[in-house]
Amino acid sequence: MVPFAACQGVVGASEPPQPRLAIDKTTLTSSPGGPRSPSNVTYAVQRGTITDSLTISGRVVPAVASQVTLQRPGIVTAIQVRSGQAVKKGEALVEVAVDDSVIEDLETRATLAELEYQSQAARVTEIKRGAGPDQLAAARAEVTKAQADVQRAMLEQQLAQQEAQHDQQTAALARDDRDRQIALQEVAVQTANDDLEAAQTELKRTQRLVQLAQADVDAATQADAQSLADRVATAAKAAQQAASVTRAAQRKVDEATAKLAEAQAGANVARVQLDIAAQENQVELIKEALRDAQADADRLDFSKDPTGVIAANATESVRAASRQLGHALDALQLLQAQLEPAKQADDRGVRLAQLDLDQAKDDLVQAQAAEVTANQDLERARARTAPAPRLTAADMQLNVPAAEARVRAAQRNVQEESLRLEAVRAIQTTDSMAQNELESKLADVNVQSAQAALDVVRSKLASLQQGPAADDLAREENRAAILQDVANAAHQAVQRTIVAVAPFDGIVAAVDVRLGQSVDARTVAARVAGEGGVSIVAQASENDVSQLSLNQQVSVAFPGLGENVSVDGTIVDISGAAAPSTTLTSSGETKISYPVTVELSSPPRALKLGMSALLNVNLRSANNVIYVPTNAIRKVNDQTLVTTIDPGGQLADSPIRVGDVFGTNVEVLSGLKEGDVVAVFAPSAAPAR
Repeated sequence: MVPFAACQGVVGASEPPQPRLAIDKTTLTSSPGGPRSPSNVTYAVQRGTITDSLTISGRVVPAVASQVTLQRPGIVTAIQVRSGQAVKKGEALVEVAVDDSVIEDLETRATLAELEYQSQAARVTEIKRGAGPDQLAAARAEVTKAQADVQRAMLEQQLAQQEAQHDQQTAALARDDRDRQIALQEVAVQTANDDLEAAQTELKRTQRLVQLAQADVDAATQADAQSLADRVATAAKAAQQAASVTRAAQRKVDEATAKLAEAQAGANVARVQLDIAAQENQVELIKEALRDAQADADRLDFSKDPTGVIAANATESVRAASRQLGHALDALQLLQAQLEPAKQADDRGVRLAQLDLDQAKDDLVQAQAAEVTANQDLERARARTAPAPRLTAADMQLNVPAAEARVRAAQRNVQEESLRLEAVRAIQTTDSMAQNELESKLADVNVQSAQAALDVVRSKLASLQQGPAADDLAREENRAAILQDVANAAHQAVQRTIVAVAPFDGIVAAVDVRLGQSVDARTVAARVAGEGGVSIVAQASENDVSQLSLNQQVSVAFPGLGENVSVDGTIVDISGAAAPSTTLTSSGETKISYPVTVELSSPPRALKLGMSALLNVNLRSANNVIYVPTNAIRKVNDQTLVTTIDPGGQLADSPIRVGDVFGTNVEVLSGLKEGDVVAVFAPSAAPAR
């Protein structure tokens, strides 16, 4: 290129004056690489390759990095590392003393898991032991009873079929039979009423006997003393056993009462509500932390952060808080979804506990009655030849519950027989043939039901005789093994001190907690960067990112290492979402950028984390073309012109046809040839294109 000076001249006789250039001939011999000025530069047209490239700034980051989070809430008791320290995989970073409430909860979970495993282990042992003689005998008895039920059902079926076939001939007999059934049922009702009256009379008599004292029984006087001692010992043993049964029954009542109270307290709902409240508090804490992190990022002074490390850390803190908030909100939704199942579980627990309590009370009443009887036998055995003492009111009072039970049973019997009588009378209003058809169908159903019941008990007996199936035993053993693993893991989780360790060999990028700090679960304790490998993360604008693609080759320069340091790289990731940014454009709007990750082929040895990097991306190129700088082209009256300079220094405007623009150069399709010299205008002085 050659310097020149602007002046006025005449291009043609019939044309208006046009801008002309006067050349300092002493400078015409200057080479294209000679000195330049912003306003008087020439350019020798040449043929070659031109490119259109894109430059994006970025930072050096570790290729592998990890946030080490805490698994339990507690207090930080020790910090074993500092930022920039090299660590090995598994090396301790931070120690935390776990909260007592968490330890109690873990111990409870471990105990429950151990009890569930022991229960399953006992079941496996029982299955392996197989059925005993008593179980086999009971199963055979069930088979015999089921066979009798089938025979009876088949007889009833035959009878129903016969009645249906001879319905017309036996209509009168059927009416008579119904009348007899009614009469018999009336007798049954009357008998039931009589039984009720007798039971009521017996109850009154028993109540009177309670007040009167009854029945002296003479003890045997001729019995052998040793025989009497044996009977006393036997009676005493029976009394002790009865007392033990009573105490066991009382304990069951107490246990069932406690379980009912516990079930009524709604433990499942209370636990879920506590978890929800704790999680809501955790969400609020994370929201506050996110606001603080965002405020810290907004207050950054970029003039004091030439490397951008502080800004990168602030951005990462905002991202981490956002991720923690998302996890916490997901956990809160899961806990809220558990509230209704917890209510249903509490309701079922109350009903089951009430049934257990009622059964335990009935067992206690029976055990107490058996204990009283055993004690009475013991007293009579000890009395030997002495006359039996008169029964007291308290003794007779023990017979009152039984008498009352007989009264209630008689009342129920009256109700049942009355209902049967109503049913028999109602048959009179139905059609006899329809009734017989219904009875025949019912008889068929009864046969099928009895046969099915027989098949079930036969299968049960065969199963007991053959022992447990291999698949069933294996399934139960597998379940026991799983429960054992769960119990072991639950016991191992009960640790009063937890240690956050390095996930791999690397460098501690930051320690995010302080000594004595109270931390929650999922709190980031430290961040570790992997050793050796590094990547480049650049921020591409929304206009530039659309021109990039995965596996695209780039050239990466590092200003901090000198102008000649440049390595090849490959784009391995382009974020699909814009990164949070606090940078504003000239119009005051937030600058939008997308993170782009580049993997280096051979990183320089002197490269350090946080260093700035410049990515040069060749977007397109044209080979073996004639080109000129864009500042050499002017637009005059819709005509594309360049100012050519001949060897004598004369200037002339030459029209040309141009192709694509490649950065600061333009492809010339016609109008110039290689070696022509054109004037290049400074941007401020060049005519409008």
